[in-house]
Amino acid sequence: WSRIFPSGVGKFDPSGVQFYHKLIDECIANGVEPFVTLHHFDTPLSLFEKGDWLSQETIIAYVDFAEFCFKEYGNKVNYWITFNEPWSVVAGQYIIGHFPPNIKYDLPKAIQAMHNMMVAHAKVVEKYKKAECLGEIGIVHILESKYGITNHLEDERSARKEHILANQFLLDATYRGYYAEDTLESIEEILRENEGVLKTTREEFE
Repeated sequence: WSRIFPSGVGKFDPSGVQFYHKLIDECIANGVEPFVTLHHFDTPLSLFEKGDWLSQETIIAYVDFAEFCFKEYGNKVNYWITFNEPWSVVAGQYIIGHFPPNIKYDLPKAIQAMHNMMVAHAKVVEKYKKAECLGEIGIVHILESKYGITNHLEDERSARKEHILANQFLLDATYRGYYAEDTLESIEEILRENEGVLKTTREEFE
């Protein structure tokens, strides 16, 4: 993203655009089918400093970036990936804390960032379909099995919550286009326990 749009938005860098043309052409020339991932843990710094996926500004900029890529490389690329492992991104940023901004155990931020990434994913898929591109587009989820450390009820409940947070929340958004009732109940319970709310707009669910 930042190789093409150094600031995340605004003017593109022609040398960055040409870099990917050469890379894609070289792949094709050698019989390699390009699978292009639009976001792989690499939000441009200027957008990261404004809140990254907690910010609506990042959603808007990302959709514009994706649309640019479709127009620029769409005649060469048949397979597109919107995000690589959104759960890994937000868990690293706001739960485990080993990705910048290195925050630990802030579940409300993790949930909000995941939701915003799913909104961005949906908008980009819609743009791709409206452009009548001939290829395919999808997302890479990391799906993890969750088990309680014991068979005790509390451990089973905790495992179920983590499954909904890490798996079902994202799968609902991706495949249903909305959050199922049991998903929302668990997410809202997690938010209540952590004094947070999920900010959404009506337009995001239309």
